[in-house]
Amino acid sequence: MLIVSVAGALGSVSSARAEPRAPVADGIVLPEQLFPTLERVLAAALRQSPHAIRASADSLIAEQMEEVARARLRPYVGGSGTYSAAQERRLDRSGAYPAEKLTYSFGLTQPLYHWGALRDGVRVAQISSLIAEKNQAEAMRVLVLDLRQVFLRLVVEKAGLKRMEAMVKLAEEDLRALESRIESGAAPKAELFGAQLRVEEARLEWERGMEALRYNRSALERLAGIPPLAMEDIPDTIPPLPPLTGGPGPLLERFVADRDAGGDFRLGALTLQLEQERLNFRITDVNLRPKFNVVTGAMQDEVSYTGSPSDRARIQSFYAGINLTWTVFDGYATRAQRKASLLRARQIEGERDTRRAEVVERARNQARLLEIAQRQTAVGEGRLSQLDGLVRFQQEEVARGNLSRRDAASVALSRDDVLVRTFAYRVEYLGRLAEFLSVIGRDPMLARLSEPRP
Repeated sequence: MLIVSVAGALGSVSSARAEPRAPVADGIVLPEQLFPTLERVLAAALRQSPHAIRASADSLIAEQMEEVARARLRPYVGGSGTYSAAQERRLDRSGAYPAEKLTYSFGLTQPLYHWGALRDGVRVAQISSLIAEKNQAEAMRVLVLDLRQVFLRLVVEKAGLKRMEAMVKLAEEDLRALESRIESGAAPKAELFGAQLRVEEARLEWERGMEALRYNRSALERLAGIPPLAMEDIPDTIPPLPPLTGGPGPLLERFVADRDAGGDFRLGALTLQLEQERLNFRITDVNLRPKFNVVTGAMQDEVSYTGSPSDRARIQSFYAGINLTWTVFDGYATRAQRKASLLRARQIEGERDTRRAEVVERARNQARLLEIAQRQTAVGEGRLSQLDGLVRFQQEEVARGNLSRRDAASVALSRDDVLVRTFAYRVEYLGRLAEFLSVIGRDPMLARLSEPRP
């Protein structure tokens, strides 16, 4: 069905907390395997997002055009009739006389033999339906990648917002401390304005972050076609990620060796277009051959066997037989169509070869970027671990009275900066891994997109 229920399709996306799941084996972990909310968002988007509805409409249109092509194989019935009243002037009599006339012709025509052109036309329409499905799957593949990126970006922005809140609190504490020193005469009043500006700057940064988070969350909801998400549905953290066992190399090698490029949807659509064009050539090739149909019907008319208007008679006839239609010369239109069809086939072959090379090169590029992202994430994890140890040490120093809370808070804020950057590294790694798996056809979400229609 094209029409879906928005509330029923999404279920309880807004009611589920964003609790991380354990990653799958072999280091292949995707965002929706970490966050159940994202998994439900993706499932809903594949059914009810604006992109999904448009792509589904294209597939339904192609199915109806397939039915139009099948209709050409079936009998069709039609005819015409005329009733007229007139004033006739006859040569053998004087004056005008009223006359009534009823003529009709109704018949049934069943295509009998068209050199396979009609069946090839049905196959062309069926291929159009398959192409529409491939295009729909490609659109949904890109949609899934976009939704993952937007959702993970929200996680980083939420973590950055918490850091901004901490900066506001720290600036406010500094302002209160300065005001106390000014009241006691320990600090000049001229320092007050600068401290107030720092508080306002921190608040403005926080407000800017809030607006960015609100807008991007709204963008996710519009893109997925879902009801509003609660802030609690956005995870507070991205857990450490396991490395990809063996790296992307083995997966890339198997993909490069696959002539179908991992079932790339666009490549599959081009292959279908090539088959479709070959069928179009066969259809065009028989345009100038005679076509045979079975015909039967009934007709009524007036006839004069002597040529005199006085002995006109109304006749009814019922007939059945074989009809032949034959276009002997069409001004070289068929010849030009054949040449155009061959040229289109060669053009599609070139596009298919280009697409295959492009997909393979993109897979190599994504594999390299994935390796870089994995190494960058490891560097970020190392820096975060280092600062975690420093923060624990300073907390112990604060408890012993050897360090002020203000100095410890500054180090903790620096640690939060590194944490947000580490989240960004994890997001990039997850995004690169998801895109690499999508390009090589190993994304688990692609299994849903490749399911044959019932």
